[in-house]
Amino acid sequence: MSITLDIKKEISQREIAEDCCNAAFLSALIKTAGSLVIEGNKRLSIELVSSKVKTDYIEELYGLTVQQADKIIKISGVRTEELLGDLGILTRGADGTKNLANGIDKHLIQGDCCKALYIRGAFLGAGSLSIIKKGGYHLQFANSSLEFCNNLVDMLTLVGISSKVIAHADQYLVYIKDSQSISDLLAIVGADKGVLKLNNNIVEREFGCLLNRQTNCILANIDKTVTASVMQCKAIQKLSDDGRLAQLSEDYITLANLRLAQPSMTYQELSENLRISKSSVKYKLDKLVQLGTRIMKT
Repeated sequence: MSITLDIKKEISQREIAEDCCNAAFLSALIKTAGSLVIEGNKRLSIELVSSKVKTDYIEELYGLTVQQADKIIKISGVRTEELLGDLGILTRGADGTKNLANGIDKHLIQGDCCKALYIRGAFLGAGSLSIIKKGGYHLQFANSSLEFCNNLVDMLTLVGISSKVIAHADQYLVYIKDSQSISDLLAIVGADKGVLKLNNNIVEREFGCLLNRQTNCILANIDKTVTASVMQCKAIQKLSDDGRLAQLSEDYITLANLRLAQPSMTYQELSENLRISKSSVKYKLDKLVQLGTRIMKT
């Protein structure tokens, strides 16, 4: 969770220059981390779980009161419903009834900058990134509305990121598993330090996997060398016990005695010690194994 908290802290401190982008950001944040409260005078107020939200334009354009205590932000006032309407959260039917909009208002995300800010708000409100110990990465957005999640998938597609929706318990998850796509999304929402941390982790993992493959290869080669040496020593010992080793040429006898004395020597080391080629060492040892195996079978 630490990387998620670091990312959220970083993007919550990013400044938002344009009011349209701020509206997109706030709309996403309310949809993912907000709740609407009916107060005693039957007026709506908004309670929002967030560490930082730019409220200047809300206060200036709508004359609303914004109170912040710890990580709870409360927005209230006569024009709260108007704000919610402009943010694509509250709609009014033909008969005047008020309804909550489950999807994402396309008017809020017409520009690329507004799309980026909407995704930032959605991640801040309901996003998380997990680095799985056994390998892989998982970034997700959680929401109770399937329509919202489908709209978010469509928006992510527009900015070049492929994602999917699944049902999980009593909510839906928009998830991304491809590390490059996750890195791209973090860059879009302005989490530059998060991108660096993620990419460092990817590099470390790839290096670790390469090192493990090399180690496994070395161990496999060692196993092969040990197995071959054991077979060679058994064959040579059998030839010696049977009196056949003494009948061979001096170069075979010298190699056989060295192999018995130094069973851990590699072909290269045997080659250097006897001053013959490595291929010759291998050929002679294979020949000794063949001769010894014939005796064992009889």
